[in-house]
Amino acid sequence: MVTKTQLMAGIVLIVLLLMIVHRLLPDEKKKIRRQFDRLSEAVEKEADEAPLATAMKGRAIAELLTNPCELTGLPSLEGQYSSREAAMIASGLRNYFTTLSLSFYDLSITLVDPQTATVTLTAQLSGQGRGGREAKEVREVDCTLHKVENTWLFNTCSVVEVMEK
Repeated sequence: MVTKTQLMAGIVLIVLLLMIVHRLLPDEKKKIRRQFDRLSEAVEKEADEAPLATAMKGRAIAELLTNPCELTGLPSLEGQYSSREAAMIASGLRNYFTTLSLSFYDLSITLVDPQTATVTLTAQLSGQGRGGREAKEVREVDCTLHKVENTWLFNTCSVVEVMEK
């Protein structure tokens, strides 16, 4: 026969296990934030970046995008692209800079359904051009991500407005 002590110990053990599992398994919003971190890492460029690193970062960008994906709000780049085309465009833009960083702030994540999320954020792109000119752009951006094979991928990104200094 099970005693009260054994029953309480069992309940405490189950609660502890649930807490551990909840702590270790990232929720969907954490997974989405991690994708923004990965995008930031893939866009980042150091002055001494090797050609192989450049190619690997281009591939990393493509792996973060749905196929097709869409960019709006920047007239010169607006359109729908395959993930490979978008990565090639991003790699081409990276080549204009000797150093480059992309940071994301104030992420507001909404899970529309289990497979779709919308994110409104502030993005800051900073770098030094090949001619030595400093660049710093801050924009508000709306993104839609889709969950494909248990991975959140960027589907659309829309530049909303130019942020004032």
